[in-house]
Amino acid sequence: MLVRDLILTEPVVCLIDDYLQNAARMFSENDMVCLPVVESFAHRNVIGVITEKDICRQAIAAGLDPKKTSVGRIMSNRFFTVKVETTVD
Repeated sequence: MLVRDLILTEPVVCLIDDYLQNAARMFSENDMVCLPVVESFAHRNVIGVITEKDICRQAIAAGLDPKKTSVGRIMSNRFFTVKVETTVD
């Protein structure tokens, strides 16, 4: 099986300026635990990722307000990508 067999043609992403509450809502609505972060919907270049765990550990546990804290403040910019021809194995 190849990566192309698993990817979505219209992936769910969040903006770097979105608030954590919006990201949490997106996790819930799409049954996801990780979201790619983009600067704009026009270009959709991935600049980071955010996970449910990030929100819990880096925001909620630190007392940050999810209604006022941006995704960009806690996202990880360390991630890797693979080509669609890569095997899942």
